[in-house]
Amino acid sequence: MSSFTLSDSAGATKFFKASSGDGSTGSPFIQEVVLGAGTSAIGSVSVTAQSTTTLVNGQKAVTNSAAAIASTTALKFGVVVKFMSGTGPIFVGATGVSSSTGYKLTNVGDTTPLLQVNDAANIFVISSNSSGDTACFIGA
Repeated sequence: MSSFTLSDSAGATKFFKASSGDGSTGSPFIQEVVLGAGTSAIGSVSVTAQSTTTLVNGQKAVTNSAAAIASTTALKFGVVVKFMSGTGPIFVGATGVSSSTGYKLTNVGDTTPLLQVNDAANIFVISSNSSGDTACFIGA
């Protein structure tokens, strides 16, 4: 959770606490507005939804050598990785991921939560197997 302040047109400071979304879109939302002492109204508040028209996706053969799921691929919200096929398990994480440090996807169909990164090249996968496993990803 992060906090920030804004000043209204009269110069009064408004305090906000923001949290990330429920994981389905990664969109932040305002959780709480704290009014200054003696204040009973905050006036109008405009909220603009963030969206993108760019969707990225792909598949990656997963081996026992960690590799990025994609080359440089700009993202606005993040990416979800799914264990698509093979015997696995596969492990997902940052550069240097291993079977002891990665997020474990045990069964075909298992997925990560939304990984809020700005580039798919920052997500790495590795398997216990030398070949035969595949991961897929989708992001925006």
